[in-house]
Parts: sequence; structure tokens; C-alpha cells
Amino acid sequence: FVNYQQQGHNMETAFNFTAEMTALGKHPSSKVLGLRRRSSSKGISKNLQIHDGTQVWEIRRVRLADDEPMQIVTAYIPYEDYPELTEEALESSLYTFIANTSGRMPAHAIEIYEAINLDAREAQVLGVLKGTAALRTLRTTYDSYGKPFETSIIVLRADYNRFMLKLDTNGTHFSKITA
Repeated sequence: FVNYQQQGHNMETAFNFTAEMTALGKHPSSKVLGLRRRSSSKGISKNLQIHDGTQVWEIRRVRLADDEPMQIVTAYIPYEDYPELTEEALESSLYTFIANTSGRMPAHAIEIYEAINLDAREAQVLGVLKGTAALRTLRTTYDSYGKPFETSIIVLRADYNRFMLKLDTNGTHFSKITA
């Protein structure tokens, strides 16, 4: 028996795990799995609109709500924009760090969702069995000038995340429902 506490996103929480979990009355936290500087690959460069080989931060974290692992996030941001990034800064909100450092705020994001089964490493980090169903989100986040500042791969536990589409003559309306 699964008891879902259904609550959808609003625009204030749509981009930010910390804000989303706080709005749900949960205590958000992060555990840094890795932080390294590396050269951007073709896909990362395309998403961030930078040249191949440009230095980026690769940030790997598990995001938790009330100490329960909810998602694994691998994010990429341009190194030259945030050279002072530290693991300590990543223990809370990356977007808060970006806003405090550069003043950039997310204005919109493009996300692609894929159904996956967790591999052994992902399952261990999320505290579930290997092969458990999950969602993978490929996201690029843009500031108010339309410039991308972050691209990420987010692996979401399927038992805590559902999506709702409302279709009508005015278009399609999407909301994420987090348990």
C-alpha cells in the first residue's frame, strides 16, 4: 500500500529541489558524491552553448528529503562563471549558489523524460533494488536572457514522482506530483 501525499509544482518550486521539498514540509539536503573540473563533451557544450573542450564543473549529488534519497543529480555548469564553487556550497541549493554568485536566476528549463531501470550503482545510492523503475530527466536551465547556465541529468525515484498532463483547447498543462 502506497500512501501518496499529492502536491504539484508551482513556478516558485518548479526549478528548485530545495524549494520544492520545503513547500512539501520536508527537510531538503544534499550529499555530494563528486565535484570535479573537466572538459566539456559535445552534448554538454551544445546544451550550455559553449565550445567543445571548455572547462566545466561536473557536480554529482544525491538529493534527500527528510534523509530519504529522492534523486541523483549530475549537473554541469561553466567553470569560468563559478571558479569558487566548493563541495560545502553544494550541500544546499546549487541555484542559490549561482544566484548569490552571479545574480542569474532560472527563467525556464527544457526537460526530456525517459523511463529507465536503475543500475546497481544508482539503486544503491537511492536505497532501492537494482532494476527498479525510475525516471531520467535531461534538463537545461536558462536565465532571463535566454542563456543556459546549467545542464543536468536527474534520476528520479518513480515511487515518489508522478506527472500529470491536462489537455484542453488552450494547450497542454504539465505538473509534477511529488509524494
